[in-house]
Amino acid sequence: MQATSSQNQANRQKSTSENQAQRQATSNQNQSTRQTAAAQTSSQNQSARQSTAKEMQNTRATTVSNMQNNYNGNGNCNNCSNSDWDGGSAAVGFVAGAMVVGAATAATTPPPAPTTVVVAAPAPAPAGPPCNVAPVAVKDVSYYQCGSTWYAAGYGSSGVVYMPVQPPPGY
Repeated sequence: MQATSSQNQANRQKSTSENQAQRQATSNQNQSTRQTAAAQTSSQNQSARQSTAKEMQNTRATTVSNMQNNYNGNGNCNNCSNSDWDGGSAAVGFVAGAMVVGAATAATTPPPAPTTVVVAAPAPAPAGPPCNVAPVAVKDVSYYQCGSTWYAAGYGSSGVVYMPVQPPPGY
């Protein structure tokens, strides 16, 4: 009976050792597969971004070239169709109408009163919270409490800033 028990224990240990080796091999293979897939996806994404950027750059260059080829420095179109749809009468009517309205407005409008413009200084950029606290998440928004004042992170011209805000709901 002792020999059978020892044999059973040896078989269990051998089986456990083999199972562990198999799990480790599978884990290593899965990790390698994930890393290979991630590298391929990253490379494809970068290639697509570069291709799109190059295409956009070419479109901009073509547009600028077309504008330069079609118009001279006087605003006249060099390469436009010659369909003068109104024979110039719309422009003449517009100019004449503008002159009449402008003259009438000038005759009836008193000179403007001098104005004083007051420009307020911009508010100082808010700094980080005055204490070192962990964020409190409320409805997927991070708040920071320093004493009785609550702050929320935002973005300013110099990067992340912390603005004083009302306490979040429930606080």
